[in-house]
Amino acid sequence: RSRFVEGEAAIGGYFLEDAGNALWGLGDTVVAVRGRILADPEPMDLALGARLSMPSARANSGLGMGHFMAGPELRAGRAWTRIELSTSLAYMRALSAADAHAHHHHNAGPTPRVDPHGRSELSWGVSFGVRVHEDWLLRAAGVVSLPIDDQMGTSRLVVGPGATWPHARVPLSFDAETPLLGSPFLVRGTVSL
Repeated sequence: RSRFVEGEAAIGGYFLEDAGNALWGLGDTVVAVRGRILADPEPMDLALGARLSMPSARANSGLGMGHFMAGPELRAGRAWTRIELSTSLAYMRALSAADAHAHHHHNAGPTPRVDPHGRSELSWGVSFGVRVHEDWLLRAAGVVSLPIDDQMGTSRLVVGPGATWPHARVPLSFDAETPLLGSPFLVRGTVSL
């Protein structure tokens, strides 16, 4: 991250417990690049860019999409002394023929199982954080996803608490999530470094 540009790359390692069966593996790789419209020392952080999801999960593992997805993304945030508020709006669409995505729906339940989503959808996320100590930020967050021009898509709302240890360039975050709409999973825990 610099004053005018920010980027990120992530790949998840998953442990999935499903009906007594355990599965380990890597998920898809996500890369994002954004230009910062409002940047330090502005009171608000605003960035516009694009996100790309690349298939790196083992085929048919349920840990990834199996094809590329891409779309634009807008992020905004504001930090006060003890309170942080952030939001993001993103549209993602599969960069493949419709039948390449349809294979997900041949499996029982929503897929991919670790992060179910449709072929074309709009997602809005919001996070509210309170700094309880100089080393810890406690958060409440939610993401709502709506299918766009996708008959097989499902609306989803996932919420949960989280905590971040925001030191230097290597923040450590813990999140617990549960669905209120769409039932993409029962419960999901995430540790991010």
